[in-house]
Amino acid sequence: MSSAWSTLCETLCPGDGSLYEEVRQAEASPRDYLARFREALLDRGIERAAEVEPWLALVDGLARRERLQEFDHRLHAETLADGLEQLHPAQQQAIVLTQLRKNDKRGEALLQAAAEELGAWRLGLLSLDIASDSYPLTMAPLDDVATVTRLASSLGRRVESFSTAA
Repeated sequence: MSSAWSTLCETLCPGDGSLYEEVRQAEASPRDYLARFREALLDRGIERAAEVEPWLALVDGLARRERLQEFDHRLHAETLADGLEQLHPAQQQAIVLTQLRKNDKRGEALLQAAAEELGAWRLGLLSLDIASDSYPLTMAPLDDVATVTRLASSLGRRVESFSTAA
């Protein structure tokens, strides 16, 4: 498994080597990963080891660690603010997204507004593409946003940054 996976896991979930172990297991032993996380995978419609992917293991692993939340494409400001405030990076800084809650934008415009407000705390807002109509959103320090998108690209995956500065 490439060092890009290790670096990506460490960048998105600093100090938690168990995330990389889950991603590594998904790639090296999808059958074991499927057995370990069967319930969550069934919720995603994944029933066979051949359908297990390290990228989805990363997304689900970040969610289990309260570092990512998946939002429906029909975003509402209040729901988005509530969810983002519950993520570990926001909790660490006691972030309250006051301006976002007042916003009436929709879709990616709303995500851009969230990213602008998070920028005040030096956090970037990222969506990890899982080929779905949802937004799996996570945060990273603004200084790490370019690294995350570059690493994902090197792994053949896409991360969309909504941050205005990186």
